[in-house]
Amino acid sequence: MIETRHVKQTEISLLYTLIKELGDYLGDEIEMDEAALEKAIFTDHSCHSFIVFHDQKPCGYALYYYTFSTMTGKKGIYLLDLYVRENARGLGLGKKLFIALASLAKQEDCCRIDWDCLKWNQGSMEMYRAIGASIRDDHEFLRLELPQIEALLK
Repeated sequence: MIETRHVKQTEISLLYTLIKELGDYLGDEIEMDEAALEKAIFTDHSCHSFIVFHDQKPCGYALYYYTFSTMTGKKGIYLLDLYVRENARGLGLGKKLFIALASLAKQEDCCRIDWDCLKWNQGSMEMYRAIGASIRDDHEFLRLELPQIEALLK
């Protein structure tokens, strides 16, 4: 049985563990701690998370936040993380997380769901194509990190 629902405050440690697993998979160090994650989701409401269970075992999560489109005048959803544990891949859990996001987008009258994907992650790209995602080749993903922000402010 598959269950997808919003993470509960009592599950912050579980969500944090899943985020650390994603960091390991990507080769990234997670600098955030559980307290910061809990504050972001349950106090600041700056992000939200679904968690997916297979046979009552936690298998993955989707972490997202709301955006706004000046073109449509509606809010959108930006999917920051989508992660399914390696031993649970191929069970349709990633698709279930997208269905939860799509249902939320419809309920909240959102105009779209956006996300990015690392170019080397072909397994994820195949799943995204399978659910009908369009790949934008007219945009580039850009970023300023803290050193660049500080340099800009000087």
